[in-house]
Amino acid sequence: MNIELDFSDEINANKKSGEKDRPDSKSWKKAQSPKKKSKALSKEDFKPHAMYDKKGKKHMAKTYEDHIKMKDMGYTHDSKNIKS
Repeated sequence: MNIELDFSDEINANKKSGEKDRPDSKSWKKAQSPKKKSKALSKEDFKPHAMYDKKGKKHMAKTYEDHIKMKDMGYTHDSKNIKS
């Protein structure tokens, strides 16, 4: 005989409004921590690499400035994410 007991109503009854769905403290701290940033944060970290336009044509970002211009034009790093 399997009997499942659900005590979530009793546990949540003691919590204030808005706290019922809050994750445990470890998960909460992880969610509040700063997000990781991209690899090329500055000119010093930049490495030349390929970028792809919306049609899938490959272009080389030889400088950090090229990369920023291409990014602004909608180029991506993944040739598989091409919009038809």
